[in-house]
Amino acid sequence: MNIIDTETKRPTNAEIAARAYELYVKRGRTSGSDVADWFQAETELRARQTTPVPVKAAKRSSASRLKKMVLG
Repeated sequence: MNIIDTETKRPTNAEIAARAYELYVKRGRTSGSDVADWFQAETELRARQTTPVPVKAAKRSSASRLKKMVLG
């Protein structure tokens, strides 16, 4: 059985700035929400960049396999 872990890549400042600018433009280029745009951009990019990474499970020992066969 493989366990799925997540690997988070942090977005760069340039990526965050570009997305924050998109949000600013989408809002009609009104000022006063630059910090909110930055945090929203950072949150969105972090959510997109979290990717599942398979982690190999440790092999069971002979004793644990035998126990599973006996006990079910």
